Amino acid sequence: MNNLTRPDKVTITIRIFIKFVALLLLFTQEFTAIQIGVAILIILATEAYEIPAMAYAITSPIHRTRIYSIIGPINMIVIVGILYFLNILNTELYLIALFANFAFGIPSGLNAALISGIVSSALYLFATSVSTDLDSMVIVFRSMLLFMASGISGLVSHLYIESDQEKKHLLKTLEDTHISEELKNEFVSLASHNLRAPLTVIKGYLEVLGETQPGSDDFNMAIDRIGKKLTVFDEQAKRLIKLADLASKRMKFNFNLKKIEEIVESLIDKYSSLAKDHGLTFTYTSHIDSDTIIKCDEEQLKASIDNLLSNAVKYNTTGSYISLSIDEHGDSISVSVSDDGGGVPQDIGKRMFSKYARSKEHQSQAGTGLGLYLSQQIVEAHGGKISLNNHPPVAEFIISLPKYVKSDLKDL
Repeated sequence: MNNLTRPDKVTITIRIFIKFVALLLLFTQEFTAIQIGVAILIILATEAYEIPAMAYAITSPIHRTRIYSIIGPINMIVIVGILYFLNILNTELYLIALFANFAFGIPSGLNAALISGIVSSALYLFATSVSTDLDSMVIVFRSMLLFMASGISGLVSHLYIESDQEKKHLLKTLEDTHISEELKNEFVSLASHNLRAPLTVIKGYLEVLGETQPGSDDFNMAIDRIGKKLTVFDEQAKRLIKLADLASKRMKFNFNLKKIEEIVESLIDKYSSLAKDHGLTFTYTSHIDSDTIIKCDEEQLKASIDNLLSNAVKYNTTGSYISLSIDEHGDSISVSVSDDGGGVPQDIGKRMFSKYARSKEHQSQAGTGLGLYLSQQIVEAHGGKISLNNHPPVAEFIISLPKYVKSDLKDL
């Protein structure tokens, strides 16, 4: 009952009070045993539908108005019916109906309260006009009071709901502003730290170029190193931009139907060469049907897989291989990246997919600590998940994605 609001609490309190007063009247006034028995049975019957209906309204605020639009009029029919059955509808005890109208108008909102008020006032007007000797002006006045009780409580409810929604909107705006401020500070800090390093190296090699002859070994080495550092700079900048887009919910995904093998094709060529440069063996296996496709943003998904492969190469300083494999499992496919570089250090543990998560063992390696976090966010945006099987010296990262076959295309 975490959704229990102040109007709900007021309604529950008044409701219990009305039922208590009703039972007290039954046993203190001069009613027949049949009247008492029938009235008690009706009260118990109302409990049978009121409690679950109100519980559902409280836990499902989106259906609140609809539910109270139903149980409000039903309750007023029951209450006016009991008062009529007990022959007390023309007495001051009609105030029970008045309080009931007020109680159910508080949490229901203006529309539901007005419906309940119209039903109760019309029913009271009809019942008293045909069965009592009350003055017509008194009958009309009491009917108006019933409607006004519902209208006033419904208006109060409406104003409270509007105020509460405005409060939540304001808090959300303040929270978003706070997050944006934190993001700006994080971005500036990360940019100054992670982008300064490659720029400093590039600056040093540019000085080398100015002091050496074109075509010399030192000149060619400087050109090569500058190219590599520019690549690092570009990757770092792209990750920072993706982080900013994710945090501000601006990242756009362009989903299309693709074969996963087509997505990883360029990565196979890239890491076959890169692994060889690092003294590693790269293997690729695929065990999926030719009709199997996925719904994805090719660029974003490729970036996620690329990051896993990049980490496998970067941190595998003691092993001998990295592997990429694709398999089918029921209604999903898996993309697995594994290596035997010692596994994931224990100190990073459950923080593996958090922002800026980096092991103490890897502090000497360049990086932002954002790669796995971004990969996870992108995979989850595809309706998939990313997990780790860590069995040192082998670490395996698995991306699971929902699959489609060509026969499903007509349903997409």
